[in-house]
Parts: sequence; structure tokens; C-alpha cells
Amino acid sequence: MPAPLDSPSTYRIGRAAFLLLLGICLSAGFLALVHQAPGLIGSRGITPLHDVLDGWRRNCGDRAPLAAPSLFWLCEADWFITFVAGLGLAAAISLTIGLAPRAACVVAYVAWLSFRALEGGTVRWFNYPYDDLQCEVVFLGIAIAPGSLWLWRARSELATWKRWLVIWLLLRLLLGPGLTKVVFHEPWRDLSAIGDFLLTMPHPTAAAAVFASLPTWCLQAMCVFTLVCELLCPFLFLLPGRPRRFAAAACIALMVGIQIVCNIRGFNLLTIGLLLMLWDDAALLRLLPARWRPQLEAPWPAVASAPRRVAAAGFAGLVLFATIGPTATLLSTSVARLAPFLAPAERALQPLRIASCYTMFCLMPDQRLGLVVQGSDDGENWRDYEPLGAPARVDRVPRSFAPYHDYLGFKLWFAGFCPPSEDEWLRALQRRLLEAEPTVLRLFAATPFGDVPPRQVRIEMFRFTFATDTAWHRESLGIRIAAARRQD
Repeated sequence: MPAPLDSPSTYRIGRAAFLLLLGICLSAGFLALVHQAPGLIGSRGITPLHDVLDGWRRNCGDRAPLAAPSLFWLCEADWFITFVAGLGLAAAISLTIGLAPRAACVVAYVAWLSFRALEGGTVRWFNYPYDDLQCEVVFLGIAIAPGSLWLWRARSELATWKRWLVIWLLLRLLLGPGLTKVVFHEPWRDLSAIGDFLLTMPHPTAAAAVFASLPTWCLQAMCVFTLVCELLCPFLFLLPGRPRRFAAAACIALMVGIQIVCNIRGFNLLTIGLLLMLWDDAALLRLLPARWRPQLEAPWPAVASAPRRVAAAGFAGLVLFATIGPTATLLSTSVARLAPFLAPAERALQPLRIASCYTMFCLMPDQRLGLVVQGSDDGENWRDYEPLGAPARVDRVPRSFAPYHDYLGFKLWFAGFCPPSEDEWLRALQRRLLEAEPTVLRLFAATPFGDVPPRQVRIEMFRFTFATDTAWHRESLGIRIAAARRQD
């Protein structure tokens, strides 16, 4: 029998939407790794996997596989890097189409963690807030996904404890950045930060320049709306009914707005998926015209056997315990100071990345700095290598490509704010371009010399601003890495 709209709350539509969006984000993420990981950590990449694992062995000895749990301890070969990324992509596609969703989440988590766990030195490809968020969300997805073969035929209900884990994640995901914004960065308090964000974000879209030209009062209103969503709405998540749905709708609007102006990987889509699980099926169905409303079959009665109760308690306890450290960090303390007896267990659990502290975009620079890689055959005429997303050419309109990710372009943007002591990876990039290494050339949207190596490669720093007659205006701030010559 179809479930009437006034029946007890069920959450199967929100769960299905969350798992669909999670599958899309994972698919884009693993597709980026299939395409780019060989150039990043392959044997001929910028930071070879062998060197990364050797660093872990030197620092941790026999405990290295525990400190950095990864499938790459089994094999360092280039084909295995692609295999792990491809395995994750297959699991992500399976999740997207609703096939074996719980098993797909398990495989995707292991594959994603295998890349995330590699980070431990100064060169960071997979060690940013979204990498941790993806780990945490897909791990939570293991519990949220039904155990049936097909998601669309699942009639099991989303248990109350799972919904509260979602609320707890959303509270940390939104409240953490909101608190750090107002505490640590004056522009968020004087409501001028949105203008800086539109210019200096890693991968702006073409809409960012349009929004940046809006009147000051409009940008200030956006800033107020952002802070309301991050500081007030998380507490409304704790209330049932309309307050929770209203807060979720406001935060969804914020995520849509960010998606319009910025390519922040799958952050916005994942957050929207989590927020949709705060709306029960009846509330979501009321948003549709009556003739378009699908008929939901009544859920199976919940049968909480003893083993299921033990498994549920164990999973929830593990997730909640893992959040102690990130929550303590958000409160500017540590587990060792808060509860010393818990510190060893918290440190042991940390490598699994099932909970993190989120403080994204709390400190916004007031100017856009970026590194541009350039090649030359005569030492006088220099031509740009063009990343997928970060600006290089002034006449190229910014692209929308999220939830796909431009690893090298992001790193070139981030390096503009880092000290020169962290530039060794840029010199490695120079060497690979002077060799015209194919896997590294694939990291760029366009290469000025095709497959032929240039005679010289240098890296120059620019200050970028929005322009009216072209996409960008750029001003040289000098050479960051001096020209290296090809050894003929």
C-alpha cells in the first residue's frame, strides 16, 4: 500500500538523493584521479609515490602502514595507481546508479583513503578539507546506504541514530567555518569578505566577476546571509519540523550560490545531499504538484535484532569518538588537554579520517596571487602552460567544471601564498616539463609546445584582478623559479 503523506515520517527520498549526489561527487573525484594521479605521484610524476612512501618509512618505521593506511603499500607501480583510482570510479558509478550501495561505499572509502593517507610532508595533493570531507561522508554513507542490491527498491527506513549522525556532521561542517570566520578575520566582521572571496577563491567561474561588480550593500547582504547560515542555522537543525527544514533550505540556497561562482570540487553537492536528509518524505513530496508525486510503498517494519543493535551502537560510537579530536581543535584545545586518557585512542583512530575539523575560507586574502608556468625556445618569448581552472591567459573566461578537480591548478594557486622554502615541487615540475613527460603534460588544459619539450621553463608570479575588456588583468610580481634549461 502507498504510504499517505500524513503517515509517520520516513526519509527514503532524502537518503536516495544523498547517495546519488555522493556517487556523482565520488565519480568526478575518482575520474580526476584516473586522469591526473599518474602525473602527480606516478614514477615519472612530480612527487613519485616511491619517494612519498619512503618518507613514511623513514618517519614511522614498521608502523608506517598504520600511520598511513593505504592500498599503495601493496604495490607502488604506475598501473596500480590507475587501478586504485579506477576501482574507486567503478564503485562510485555503482553508487550513482543505485547498485549495491553499501558495498560501493565500502570500496569507495578504501580507495579514497588510499590517496588521502599518503599526505604527511610539505607537498600536499590530497590533504585539503574536501579530501577529509569526502572520507567522512563516504564512511558515514556505509551506514546510511541500505544493504539491498538496488537502492531504488529498498524499503528499509533510515534509522533515527543515522539521522542524528548526519545532523552532527552538518553542525560541525557549517558551524566550524562560521566561528573561525568571525573570530579570526576582520573582513567577515565588517562584512567585506565576500568581495575578497569572489576574486581570490581557487577556481572562480565566469559568474564570479559578475557578482563582484554588484553594489557594496549587496555583497554585504551576501556576507550576512553566509554568517546566518553558518552560525544560526546549525542550531535550528536540532529542532524538529519546520525550523529544521527552514534552516536546511537556507543552507541549500547558500550552497547553490557558492556553486554558481566557484568550483570547490564537490563540497556544495555533498552538503546539499546531507541537508536533503533533514527533510522527511512528506515534506519533499509536498514541494511537487500532486500529479507528479510518486507513490511510496510502506517501509518494512524495523526489526532491531541484538546483533544489529550492537553493530549500530559500535558504528555510532566509533564516529562520535572520532569527532572528539576535531571538536577539541575547533575549541582551540586538544584531546590530550581535554581528556588525556583518550588521547592515545584518538591518535590511533585519526589515520582513518572518519572525522575532521572544518574551517574553510575563514581567512580570505585581499588580493589574488598565482603562479604561471612558462616555456621558451629562445629565452625571450615566453608562452604560458594553461591549467584547467586557475587563470593564466588573460583572455580565457573562467570555466565551470566542479565537482571535477584541477589538482595542479589548485596547487599553483595555493603556492602563491606559501613561502619559497616549499618550492621544491615546482622545480620537479620544471624538470618534468623539460622532458615533456606525458603524464605531467596531461595536468594542463593546454601546453604551448605540444609534446615537444621547450628549451627553458620558468615560473612567474602574477597578481590577478577582474577586467572589463578581457577575462583577467594580470601584473607580474617577478620570477618565482628561475628558468631551467633543457639538457640536450
